[in-house]
Amino acid sequence: MKRSVLAVVAVVVAILALAVVIAFSLTSELPNEADAFLSLIEQGRYEEAYQSTAEAFRHETSEGVFVSFISRTLLTDYVRASWSSRTIEHRTGRLDGTVRTKGGGEIPLTLQFVKEGEAWKILSLEMGDVGFVRTDGLLPVPSGDELIRLTNDAIRLLADAINGRNFDTFFGEISQWWRNQTTPLELHQSFALFTAQSIDLLPALEENPIYSQPPVVDARGVLLLDGYYPVEPKPLTFSLKYIHEEAEWKLLGVNVRL
Repeated sequence: MKRSVLAVVAVVVAILALAVVIAFSLTSELPNEADAFLSLIEQGRYEEAYQSTAEAFRHETSEGVFVSFISRTLLTDYVRASWSSRTIEHRTGRLDGTVRTKGGGEIPLTLQFVKEGEAWKILSLEMGDVGFVRTDGLLPVPSGDELIRLTNDAIRLLADAINGRNFDTFFGEISQWWRNQTTPLELHQSFALFTAQSIDLLPALEENPIYSQPPVVDARGVLLLDGYYPVEPKPLTFSLKYIHEEAEWKLLGVNVRL
């Protein structure tokens, strides 16, 4: 009886081992494509890296935006990648893992793939906040007048979207990075309370914004603006995030409170 039980266990273990081997074999193309993509970035061959991505990726993200962003990330210091999870479902795939950099750091990275013909192509990439953007060569904080213009433009853009109950124009003006993470409908839903109560933010623009803490470009290359408009009966408080794309600061996030 013991021999029979052991034999059954051995067969089960063998089947499981074979399943693991088959799974890794079927998904091995994903790490190969990822390593080739990351190697191009490390070599500074950004245009080639862009052209190697999926057609849908290139449709949503211009080459200029891609090169401007990726050239400032710590992916340029790529040494090797370690993938903790790899999956394929029909003609889509996914890798989750970390990228090791020349400085010894690790960047959490998720890559989504789609199969075009017989080749796997990168459809999207998402990095964790750690190592989001290089800490050297960061852009300076804009001048005072430029900060006020950026702040007023953001509030005016948001106010028009809320008043018109349509976020299509707002969506078209935000950063490509943010557009890749959301939709006009999701933005509308985020400010549903404002639209439901017909809250008009435009009167706040009669005052100049006051920054509650010094504006700063953080280690990720993100411009952070926190402050308020001194209007009655309650000040309009704002928290704005920007990323530099195609030679200008573009919205990466907006939070307003009354």
